[in-house]
Amino acid sequence: MISDSLRKIIYTIYAWQLPTVLIFAGIMLIAWALINRYLPGKLTKAFNYAAILSNVTAILFFTLTNHIVKTERPYRLIPFAHYFTSHSGIETLWLNAFFFLPLGLSMPYILPDKIRHKALVTIITGFAFSTMIEAIQ
Repeated sequence: MISDSLRKIIYTIYAWQLPTVLIFAGIMLIAWALINRYLPGKLTKAFNYAAILSNVTAILFFTLTNHIVKTERPYRLIPFAHYFTSHSGIETLWLNAFFFLPLGLSMPYILPDKIRHKALVTIITGFAFSTMIEAIQ
């Protein structure tokens, strides 16, 4: 399973304030661009496969292990209610987007060259994975 130190690092990132997340995301975008620009082709593909695998694993792990199961839970079928009723809702939205960033950055580099609309395939894949995570929760 995941080590306690890695778990602490991820929880620390999740506790960041919104400006910190945006700055770190910008740094991450620049680093990703440089890595994919200057690494040889096979290393670029390997780096992006590793990034997607670790990203999907971390998202699934935290989705499946961080919920307290209650015996009774009222249903509130109000879409995005948490984001409108909570001050931290927008920050949570940005943090969730931040955790999906490696998936969106890596997908175009691992898709075959035959695929002409890599951005569209990446968006659809991210949407499907996000929908699956929400359904699991």
